[in-house]
Amino acid sequence: MSISDDLLGNSNNGDGLTGTPEETKGACCVCGLSVLSHTDAMLDACWKGLVGVYGSALKEKEKSCEEWKSKCETLQQQINTLTYRWEMSRVDRDIAESTVKVLREELKKRYQRQSSVAKWCEEAFGKEQANYLPQRGLRLLEEAAEAAQAAGVSVEMAHKQIDYVWGRPPGELEQKIGQVGVTTLALANAAWVSAEDCENKQVERVLSVPIEHFREWNKAKNEDGFYVVSSPTADRITK
Repeated sequence: MSISDDLLGNSNNGDGLTGTPEETKGACCVCGLSVLSHTDAMLDACWKGLVGVYGSALKEKEKSCEEWKSKCETLQQQINTLTYRWEMSRVDRDIAESTVKVLREELKKRYQRQSSVAKWCEEAFGKEQANYLPQRGLRLLEEAAEAAQAAGVSVEMAHKQIDYVWGRPPGELEQKIGQVGVTTLALANAAWVSAEDCENKQVERVLSVPIEHFREWNKAKNEDGFYVVSSPTADRITK
């Protein structure tokens, strides 16, 4: 195809010009003059102008494509971010559900442990002593004192603490039980042991020993004067 073909807008199908000789005498699409009147310089100038027009259009198209490519890349990044967040939220949800399941199982085990201890306590000490709060409080005081002794508290400090506590009004029992649990956890942490493991081991130990052993132990304690159930019909203290 010749320069004049392009300037006229004619196409070449491989056999030369598609237009007739008369049709090739048309005006230049760049300058408007007859193509046949163009000198070589004019043809060269018009050709460069034609290339410039097409080149600008091509550049605009390329710029548009780059803009769309950039928009697509940004959109893909947003999709990736949303996908990651969704995946992480699903992971977090799975972890939360697993954690709740474990906690429920642990809570169930703890209730079962408390129920087992309550049943063991009634069998070992009798229903009355097992459920009378002052008697149970006295046994707790004994174990707390022994734990304090094992932790290095002196007898003088223990007596001072007892005098201090009993010199104040009694607190609310449920709260105090919770505080005993919290201070037990703190003591276990300071001793580098697991309070949960210590409790489990002790429950397993007492349940594995013949019940008669603890009946005799409790009888000896009572005979030594550590018995606060005043009568077989004593009412249970409530909160």
